[in-house]
Amino acid sequence: MLGVVDKYGFVNEGKYIAAILPAKNGFLMFQVQRRMNRGFEEIDYGPLPVTSDGVVNAETTYPSGVTSGWKIAAYYSSAGDRVKGLEGIRGEVKDDIFYHSEEDKIFHVVLDIWPRMLKHILFYPANQPQVSFQEQVPNPTSDFGVFYGQIEYLTLPKVHVAFRTHNPTNMNLRTYMKIYYAEYKIKQVEDKDDVIDVLKKGLAKIITLPYINTHETVEKVIKENYTLWPNELLKYAKGGFEPITRKEVEGDLINVWGKTDGSSTTGTFTLQSDAFTNTPDAIAIPKGFKAKIWSLEISGEACDVTVYVSHDGGSSYKEVKTISLSNKGNLTIEKRSRPLVTISGNPYDSGAGTGTLIQFKWSQATAAVSYMNALIEIVRE
Repeated sequence: MLGVVDKYGFVNEGKYIAAILPAKNGFLMFQVQRRMNRGFEEIDYGPLPVTSDGVVNAETTYPSGVTSGWKIAAYYSSAGDRVKGLEGIRGEVKDDIFYHSEEDKIFHVVLDIWPRMLKHILFYPANQPQVSFQEQVPNPTSDFGVFYGQIEYLTLPKVHVAFRTHNPTNMNLRTYMKIYYAEYKIKQVEDKDDVIDVLKKGLAKIITLPYINTHETVEKVIKENYTLWPNELLKYAKGGFEPITRKEVEGDLINVWGKTDGSSTTGTFTLQSDAFTNTPDAIAIPKGFKAKIWSLEISGEACDVTVYVSHDGGSSYKEVKTISLSNKGNLTIEKRSRPLVTISGNPYDSGAGTGTLIQFKWSQATAAVSYMNALIEIVRE
């Protein structure tokens, strides 16, 4: 017998979904009659569809023209970006792949976004930011109303959904998004006794839609198509419930490397990585995150490599740890259970010039060419 949800958390045929609308103090209930894409729930979307001159040109049909340089620039905030069309998609859904107009259909969508350190806010509908604090709506640089890594939502008919992204680091980060989705053919539950019966029997997945601030588009859709049930009926939910619209996930593993200049006995490594496209001399750790250095490799000529940290945007640095390659060759220091170094981001970070930076410096008795490679995990505190 099928449970309420499958391994993705999507509702199985014959079971129900209750969608809470915080702005309305009520919820919608549907029975899932068909799963139109069962067995094909995953889309490897690719780079985020962020739009800005010099960052990503997403005006062409995705993924045409994708290059390895697609990125979101350091300390940049994108405009309101929709999940734009895939190859073979035409018409209005080219601009928003989950847009539809059928009242008997909804999409259940999970966006899974890398790097995890990127900050996002959701617009539901596309021109209405959601979540507020003291009647203030967030922007991507805010400390409230943002999500990292993953968000889950349902698409109602004739409602566009969008999101904005902020890169809180000094790295021009390469991005990637994977989409998990279910396309449901639904039937609305219209009888109060049936709603209560479904809740009592635990036959419904309960999800909170990101609809805290009202908007005329959503209001019109609800009024014309659906029955809104009062939240007080949720008291009948079997075993209670924990409505979730977002989930924070694991951090990012970044491999960085650099080499000495061969002519100076001391210096700072210029860093390269598959994770970013610029060449910074330090790695910025966003507020609310910490960095764990799990391994450090030195190769080439004899060389000392020292990890330094700054909590004032690079104005001053403190020495944290030194690893020494005493003779020509290769040295790898790797930890499995406990990192070599753990550094927390500056809680007072307000952007470029104020945050935590990690730097790698070299020192040699005789100037020569040596190489450094470090594996850094950046995770939420």
